[in-house]
Amino acid sequence: MYDTKMTRAEFIEHINAERLANKGKWHFFSGIVDGVTVQVKNYNTYLQYYSVNGRRVDTGAMDMSATAWKAVIANGFRAVDLAAKANELSTAYSAEYDAYQERCETANHIPLSYAEWLPQYKRENGINT
Repeated sequence: MYDTKMTRAEFIEHINAERLANKGKWHFFSGIVDGVTVQVKNYNTYLQYYSVNGRRVDTGAMDMSATAWKAVIANGFRAVDLAAKANELSTAYSAEYDAYQERCETANHIPLSYAEWLPQYKRENGINT
């Protein structure tokens, strides 16, 4: 595992430089990028294995252009970003949602799911996000 902690931009620059310096050879990377573990095994632009934060990333075609290869590397962090956003959304208005559920129970109504309730709550309260 690499000792250094890298930003995403540094990681993409590093992994691409390693790819260019090791044409025709396998390259392995395991390290911390933006606080999450990243693992890569590639041969030129063929990504045989790529995982971000323990989640396997779909790597696409075996031989892709360098531009496409860098895009796959950059997009590997999408799942991490989406999970962080989902966690943020699931806790952002939890007290308000709990109060809503209590009102529904008192009125003997079936409450909406959090995913259904949140956009309605934001709309009714003029919250734009």
